[in-house]
Amino acid sequence: VSAPAEHVLLIAMSRPKALNMFDEQMEDEMRQVLEWADEDKDVWAMVLTGEGGVFCAGGDIKLYRPSDPIPPSLFYGMTPEGFGYLSRRPRATKPIIAAVNGMVIGGGLEIVLNCDIVVASDKARFGLPETKNGLVAIHGALPRLARVAGHQASLASEAYLMGRTLTAKEAHARFGFVNRVVPHDFVLSAALGLASQIVSLAKSASANAPGS
Repeated sequence: VSAPAEHVLLIAMSRPKALNMFDEQMEDEMRQVLEWADEDKDVWAMVLTGEGGVFCAGGDIKLYRPSDPIPPSLFYGMTPEGFGYLSRRPRATKPIIAAVNGMVIGGGLEIVLNCDIVVASDKARFGLPETKNGLVAIHGALPRLARVAGHQASLASEAYLMGRTLTAKEAHARFGFVNRVVPHDFVLSAALGLASQIVSLAKSASANAPGS
């Protein structure tokens, strides 16, 4: 967590060797950070990214042995919060911009779909491979994907049922959940720039408000 610009908080998911998949510790840490950020009056906008050239691959399914029943602890997002509030932000009051710098899989896509603005690297890839692993996307990814795809909602069903991987260009042009596609080396700076613009507009609105 860092503050690269005035009133902007940068949050980096940091389990790169595990593709930034959520375990219990990461779930708890993310929840604490977002609760704090939502309450802190100095934070006006947030940028979320992943370390190690990967955005996020959802929940860590390697935390159980294939021969075991899937434990409830695997599905951290089954709590009302979901990935530390990232897939279901019940109390969020401030915009989150996703700076998608690489691979996005499963729950990672559910997180992206719940961000307010998505800036993606031209090398980013998006997928919901749950059907290939005998799992389901339990945090609302399919209806969200269908909603943003609009009249092309059948594309969302195809992507999910076939476990397709989407390019950043497809996610932007065909599905509509990526707002901007930028060269890989500029994804974070582009997202931070948008966050600073939001802050600037908020300052202007506050300055022009009656009684200010």
